[in-house]
Amino acid sequence: MSTQLGAWKTIESAFHADFHEPDMGAVRAVYAAAAAHFLPGPPVWIFDIAPPSSGKTEKLMPLAPAAGAHIISSVTPQTLLSGKVAGDGSLLTKIAPPSNPRAIIVCKDFSQVLSMPKKTKGPILADFRDMYDGYIAKEFGTGERKEWRGRITFIAGVTPNIDIHYSVFQILGERFVQVRSRRPGGVQAALRAFAQRPDKQRCHLNNAVTALLQPITTTTLNPVLSKESQLIVANLAEFVVHARTQVPREGYSRELLYVPESEASPRLAHQLAQLAKGSALLDGRDQVNQVDMALVRRVAFDSMPAARRAILDHLAKQHGPISQVQLTEALHGSTTFVRRCTEDLTVVDLVDRKEVDDNLDPDQRTVNISLSTFAVDLLAGRSQI
Repeated sequence: MSTQLGAWKTIESAFHADFHEPDMGAVRAVYAAAAAHFLPGPPVWIFDIAPPSSGKTEKLMPLAPAAGAHIISSVTPQTLLSGKVAGDGSLLTKIAPPSNPRAIIVCKDFSQVLSMPKKTKGPILADFRDMYDGYIAKEFGTGERKEWRGRITFIAGVTPNIDIHYSVFQILGERFVQVRSRRPGGVQAALRAFAQRPDKQRCHLNNAVTALLQPITTTTLNPVLSKESQLIVANLAEFVVHARTQVPREGYSRELLYVPESEASPRLAHQLAQLAKGSALLDGRDQVNQVDMALVRRVAFDSMPAARRAILDHLAKQHGPISQVQLTEALHGSTTFVRRCTEDLTVVDLVDRKEVDDNLDPDQRTVNISLSTFAVDLLAGRSQI
């Protein structure tokens, strides 16, 4: 067993010792994103999505001692780059100056940004978009012009409430991938919490994550992603950008306003490829393997809105079309909600809906639903169009 693989085993032991049924796939996704920071190529930005009190903070905080990450609790329009003339204390000026313009930023809870008024949130998200692209230029009322160039990896915790904030992805595009942490089992998770000793737990996790990531900060490894795996990643990225395309509807009637065009997928494909390589680094490997590709597939599917993902997951398991009634019952959703979700997925070419009758009430209409041929080919990794 390699030293690096042994370090990952220690991570697994540490989380299982301190938490009830930890979601190690989500843990691996977060730490793979951090590991990818030390590879050539674009950074991986990831949202760790989980309900409150589900261990997001405990997962994220060790990144400070382990990988030199800078932890922030909140963000304002002046956080990244401010117009202050003297004594500029803005974040990027401090942590990623021209002499060393690379850094990892960890935000413990990005939900506070999502809940901001649109006028406040818009400039912040615009700055994040520019930060991912590696260049920010801002003019201030003080007469100052500030510029920043560099490479930032951004990792943030967020609640499932993110699914109602489509504007985030309208502005940021595919700059974020997502991993949805499973909620730990109720009563047993609470009972385990009674036995926790926070100081000891914090030290235990810090040591384990440091042993995992610190050697990677100076690695020269750049794991290889095979041509076959590249095709799979490219297909997954194309599937996801369609699956999370916002379908604009009128506010009251919910009628379709226009047919949207999905964003191009290269940026997301690069992120997923980098995540696969980061996962390989966690085990000290120079080749991406099936463990890494399974992680990529999970993160790709987690990067879709939860309701759409549930529908696509269920349809992918079927051997043929199913009725709208069957789908609604399987998902325990409302008829209207499931109908609109499948209509949206039809608009973005991932689902076929065949109406069997012409009942005036769309919720009473008999409809057969299945994945489109386009979606099936993408999931099989065989579309090269």
